[in-house]
Amino acid sequence: MARVLIPFSDPDGAHRAIVQLLAEPRDLHLSVHLFAVVEPRVSGRTRIHLTEARAAAMVHDAARRWLEPLEAALAAAGVACTSEIAFGPARQSIRAATERADIDRVLLPPAARGLFARRERGRLAGSRCADREGNGAYRYPDQQRRDDPPRARD
Repeated sequence: MARVLIPFSDPDGAHRAIVQLLAEPRDLHLSVHLFAVVEPRVSGRTRIHLTEARAAAMVHDAARRWLEPLEAALAAAGVACTSEIAFGPARQSIRAATERADIDRVLLPPAARGLFARRERGRLAGSRCADREGNGAYRYPDQQRRDDPPRARD
């Protein structure tokens, strides 16, 4: 039985990995293990309002919500599936999971591609551009320069 591990800390990446896996020629005895990694972050003033136990419960619930549609997609395709939620730093947790003896293959989520993915990465990180004097400045894609003509309003 071929057992495939799909480790992820982003549900969109896991969905892309499942789509990629289902597009491949399928082994009749294929089994998938979904490995969701979450890290409850309680820092600064958040500790006043949120205990570490409550933060862990919240991220566990979020990971469970991530896993439900992924498990349903695999069940609809007729692929056996198990899932696990791990707490802690993603890199260390995923590295430990990939070294397990019961895993035959590790399928990491492919990178997001296309115009929408580039647009979202640009929106989140900001894009570095130069103004007319050559000074570098961060500008988000939906921001307008001071000397650009006014945009039409909807």
